[in-house]
Amino acid sequence: MCTRLAGLNAVLLLFALLLVGGCGEATVEPTPHEAEQTTGEADEAGGPGDAVRRLLVAVLLRDEQAVRASALPHENLHALWAGEPPEEERAKPFRRMLEQEMTTRQLQPGETVALPGSQQHVLSEEVLTDDRQLVIAEREGETLMAPLWVERTEEGWRVDAGPLIAAEMMRQQ
Repeated sequence: MCTRLAGLNAVLLLFALLLVGGCGEATVEPTPHEAEQTTGEADEAGGPGDAVRRLLVAVLLRDEQAVRASALPHENLHALWAGEPPEEERAKPFRRMLEQEMTTRQLQPGETVALPGSQQHVLSEEVLTDDRQLVIAEREGETLMAPLWVERTEEGWRVDAGPLIAAEMMRQQ
């Protein structure tokens, strides 16, 4: 499925690997209650999922101001806006997918997250708080990428962009 992305610039290829067609590294087994829900607070405007969506669009467009407004501080945050933004026509389908087709949801205590290296972790109430959530991005019932931590700050919900930064820095090497 990733082969249809040939010819895209490096920015779009990163998003293709992270977001399109299940090329991600983690899977989540929802609890029976969560399997029935496809959206919720995570997708609400200003909620944790909205922060994830805003950040992914900002990275796609290489928008420094929007990246800074959506992400927690990080010493290598600049990697997410480095380089030229993609041509509008090439970015359009990815932006549409992020803004219209992708759904997000907050993971709940009791859900199992499969991590790289065949490790599994059951989320507990101690790691998920009112001010710190783990958000998963999905499209048509498929997990698009590893879950991202989102924290409530005085400015609103902000994403821990560490995994995106690591992927971008690896791509740049």
